[in-house]
Amino acid sequence: MATVKKPNQLLRYEREKRGLSQRKVADLLETSEEMVSRWERGERKPSPFYQEKLCTLFDKDAVALGFLDPLPSSVPDKAPQAVKEMGVSEDVKDGGNVSGREGF
Repeated sequence: MATVKKPNQLLRYEREKRGLSQRKVADLLETSEEMVSRWERGERKPSPFYQEKLCTLFDKDAVALGFLDPLPSSVPDKAPQAVKEMGVSEDVKDGGNVSGREGF
């Protein structure tokens, strides 16, 4: 089964915004121009080593450069419901004595 290539437009945008060629980025990172091209075309994903170098070069985090998916903007807090379902008493939720015995 073939994987779908997803071009990294964020990486390309940051490079072009700074007026850098793929060759210049490759030279700065000590890799090949072909590898930078593959990263931008989505044929390859940079290794963690190069992701870190790219983040430093462009002063961006991994999400901003398209290496990680952003977290959903609103994640509902399910902790209160989960605590209720587990039958945990109010004093435990408020930092009370978990074991029910003093000194533990």
